[in-house]
Amino acid sequence: MYLRRYDMPQQLYIKDMMKCALAAAIAYAIAAWFYIVAVSYSESWVLFIGNFLFAAVIAVFIAWYYKRHRAGINIIKMITVGGKTAVAGIGIACIMCFLLLWIFMPGVFRPVSASHLQLNSSPAQFSGKNQGYALILFMNAVLGNAGAAFFISLLLPFSIIRNQQSGKEP
Repeated sequence: MYLRRYDMPQQLYIKDMMKCALAAAIAYAIAAWFYIVAVSYSESWVLFIGNFLFAAVIAVFIAWYYKRHRAGINIIKMITVGGKTAVAGIGIACIMCFLLLWIFMPGVFRPVSASHLQLNSSPAQFSGKNQGYALILFMNAVLGNAGAAFFISLLLPFSIIRNQQSGKEP
């Protein structure tokens, strides 16, 4: 039986990481909802606010994790926990974006005949409200959130761990 919470093995904290990943995905999905409702490419700046919110939730989780497990934690473990949480959050955020697109823009996934595409649009331009709209959303959900969250996951452990030199007392 474990007496203290930080004595438990790492595998028992998957539930906490998934809760944080869900919270980060919801924070990003709120910004994605504003982008989807606006139906305008000029409103894509809202997605960057969602990336910031996603990274902020990951940062809060890393700080909470360090506070909880201060006794036996090292930098590599904290970077790994932040990365795992970010990957789970990105997966959940993509699922949420898919559901938001399916609910608010049901025509975005409707197939169009090849002849219509060939005659009315070229690959280098956006011809309607749905052309490329989902691509921008999903690319930002994957690449934007990954960049922001992995940056925070790398930066934060080095700034919150007090004694980074092994074998020396603070």
